[in-house]
Amino acid sequence: MSSAAHASHPAAEPFCAGSSAPPLGASLVHALHDGHTDAIYILLPIWRAEFTLGFGALHALRALYTGKMAALQIPAGRLAERLRGRLVLVAGTLLQCWATLLPVCREASLGRTRGDE
Repeated sequence: MSSAAHASHPAAEPFCAGSSAPPLGASLVHALHDGHTDAIYILLPIWRAEFTLGFGALHALRALYTGKMAALQIPAGRLAERLRGRLVLVAGTLLQCWATLLPVCREASLGRTRGDE
């Protein structure tokens, strides 16, 4: 890509004028996404006990999770190029938080607690 084409591309623009560092908000969102991604390591033993899954099934879940994360990188990037990148980042973060909290909210709405079983 030529330098003129690279400079006119929206992704080539700096995050903050006069700064090469990303803004604090983007850094915090990145940390939040990493936390959600790493939460699977906490959830795997819980799922094993809750759903009586074997290690093979847990491995398959982890592989599907990793594959899904990898497969959606390019479509998400293309969507961010077409729409505003910030909008895609916020929408993705909200969707991820909602999906993480959905099972907890479902159990709470049913009035279930760990001692009810």
